[in-house]
Amino acid sequence: MNYVIFAINSGFSFIVLSACILSIVFTFLGQASPFAFMGGVFFLPIPLVALWLEWGGTIRRKREYLKALGVLQLVFCGLVVFAFAANALEAIQKWNETTGDFLIWSALVCAPLSAYNAFSGIYRLKLYARTEHGGAADGSPSCGTP
Repeated sequence: MNYVIFAINSGFSFIVLSACILSIVFTFLGQASPFAFMGGVFFLPIPLVALWLEWGGTIRRKREYLKALGVLQLVFCGLVVFAFAANALEAIQKWNETTGDFLIWSALVCAPLSAYNAFSGIYRLKLYARTEHGGAADGSPSCGTP
């Protein structure tokens, strides 16, 4: 299970990393605004740190990284829920013929994203707690490597 979460999170981090790099490159080519450049520069460290933590926590089995990953995923889950709630309240206040479609589509995006991050964050924190008592970071009963 830990490797499945690693693959999903790493893939998403590579997508965000590619988007950041593309926004920086397109700004230099004159096809994007300076705000795209600023967004690419400011968001670039986030997928890099996520990839580093994923690699360290899953492949290198550093248990300290598991706690950081779990907390970050729960924070991201909270941000997604907050973003949906804020946008839904604003859409309801300014109701028009497209509001229902907006609420349905944003719920279809936000619900699985927040559910996955909540599950994954809780799983990582439980795995961290299990390794605190002598288990391995991959969920096996004992650690074969120091």
